[in-house]
Amino acid sequence: MTDNERAMYTGVAICRNTEVTQRWARSQILLLIHSVMLSVILTRIPPTFLFLLGFSVGGLVLTVFWYLVNWRTNKWIVYWQSRLAAFEKSETNAGGTPVFTGPEWEKMTQSWFVFHRLVNYLIGLLAFVWVVVFIWAFSV
Repeated sequence: MTDNERAMYTGVAICRNTEVTQRWARSQILLLIHSVMLSVILTRIPPTFLFLLGFSVGGLVLTVFWYLVNWRTNKWIVYWQSRLAAFEKSETNAGGTPVFTGPEWEKMTQSWFVFHRLVNYLIGLLAFVWVVVFIWAFSV
């Protein structure tokens, strides 16, 4: 790799790592918002129809937003990783060590136990909870 290619590789790696860090931060913030909303619902006695309806619709909208953010963030991470893999292929041919390519990388990234999939499971669980709250609103 030339010095310019190393600098470009470093820049792309920084972009990828920043996107991963932002995904963690976004997920933490959105989970905190959901936790606060659920805490408010469970501590309000007696809950009213409009109160539960408003929170349930807001929670469902927030889960859809979170899913879309998680999906788009993963697309960016995959993009940056593909750019790193392209740099890596030229270096691997020259005797370098693969990090973002190869069978181990494919095995790790295709597993069900990766962060964006686990977050999607959590989003699905929260969507179910908000649907239950929506139904609960009509029984109050």
